[in-house]
Amino acid sequence: MYIYPNPASGDILITGPTGLSAVSFYNSQGALVLQSQTNSETIAIDVSAYQRGIYLIQIVDLNGNVSTGKIVLE
Repeated sequence: MYIYPNPASGDILITGPTGLSAVSFYNSQGALVLQSQTNSETIAIDVSAYQRGIYLIQIVDLNGNVSTGKIVLE
């Protein structure tokens, strides 16, 4: 899984080698702030409307595997 750019202030790109099924963003308090369903290897998400800070990203690939990552929004 690749998340870039990081830190970000506009669009971020998330790619996975086996394709992506779902992407969820959680703020530092653990609240779900974004959930997106997809069926591709790459997804672009505009994060410019979100507050600055650290967010956790949960990614589910097309095989059902779950990965987590961290992104800093400027």
